[in-house]
Amino acid sequence: MRVHAIAIAAVVAGLGPAARADQVGVAVLADAHAPIAPERVARAIAVAAALTGDRTVDGPVARAQAAIAGGAVPKDELARFARVAEVVAEGWRAYQQVAPDFAAARLAAARRDAEALLAWDGGLEAYADASFRLGAVLDQLGRRDLAAEAFRLAAALDPDRAITTAEFSPDVVAAFDAARAVAPAVARVAITVPDAGELGASIEIDGVPAGASPITVELSQGSHVVVARAAGRVARGLAFAVGSAGAAVVVELDPAPAPAPLAIGVRGGSAAAAIGVAGVYGELDAVVAIGVVTRRGAPALIGQWCGVAPVGCTPVVEVPAADLAIAADALWRALRDRRGAAREPLVVASDARLAGGEGGRGCRLCRNKWVWLGVGAGVLAGAAITTVLVTGDAGRPTVGIDPSLF
Repeated sequence: MRVHAIAIAAVVAGLGPAARADQVGVAVLADAHAPIAPERVARAIAVAAALTGDRTVDGPVARAQAAIAGGAVPKDELARFARVAEVVAEGWRAYQQVAPDFAAARLAAARRDAEALLAWDGGLEAYADASFRLGAVLDQLGRRDLAAEAFRLAAALDPDRAITTAEFSPDVVAAFDAARAVAPAVARVAITVPDAGELGASIEIDGVPAGASPITVELSQGSHVVVARAAGRVARGLAFAVGSAGAAVVVELDPAPAPAPLAIGVRGGSAAAAIGVAGVYGELDAVVAIGVVTRRGAPALIGQWCGVAPVGCTPVVEVPAADLAIAADALWRALRDRRGAAREPLVVASDARLAGGEGGRGCRLCRNKWVWLGVGAGVLAGAAITTVLVTGDAGRPTVGIDPSLF
């Protein structure tokens, strides 16, 4: 069998007003001899998805990679912003209800959590708010030095914020102004970023650009934050303290998620990584991989529904595609019905039939029906990957083993 095209569709259910409005996508890859144009396959799948309340758009992995390049914030990180705000509000209520010890504990926790947000838009301001309110509580507890440090850091990270008696008590405003009026002694700080490449990482200290790593600067003694950014790495913020002897700060950056796109031949970890990144940065609930193949001289569609958190796929579903609209609808519904069983690896993209020939290269015996009639029972008992063959005449799927998968 010669494979002519593979369509990769990213999908997510939209089951009513309460459903989350997630991004979805369709990516189509094909050679020049496709008997069914990949664009037609993608459109047919989109129509089939719409009939079940689902929707699709183009290019799940490409869109996710474009979002990464544009500095997109994953939804989990956005949720972390909300959690930090909730803990800050909880701590501030405790302060207003004269429970300063509990308030200090909650605000200190909020500031620690906000450290992970420093590299994102709005992260400095979130950290500054937690730091300022923590300073107010520490000042009430009589811990003046720590309160002053927290106030100065908040002022540095969010210099445009007005602290006035219109929002805070006169005592808090006075303590804040007094802390800003003090200029602590300075000390030398060395900042390095391993694996940042020949150009190093761009460094921001307390929200102000400071140059490329490695770098040595003089900073006031007390609390500070640094944000490091480097090509091919995930930006990271880090809080640190500077004492009289200075400090040595090492910021380690993780590799940025940039897997190869889903394509013919992609398998294993690369396939799983592509699906995972598409899910996180493309805001998807699932990725559906669809291959266009030829079975007994006629086109057929094979596909898997792959969940993204964690990555796992359904068994392969195969449908004849003499009528594309009927085939797309049957495939979509069969995959959708099996999405709860998405625990297998993605094998559609690396199916032997993708390399050419109805049974796959180098496997003439695989095309011999008598061989398969003889060993079918044994294979059914031990196969790790199955193919669900959906036949229009029977109206009900039957499970069988496709020899090209071995």
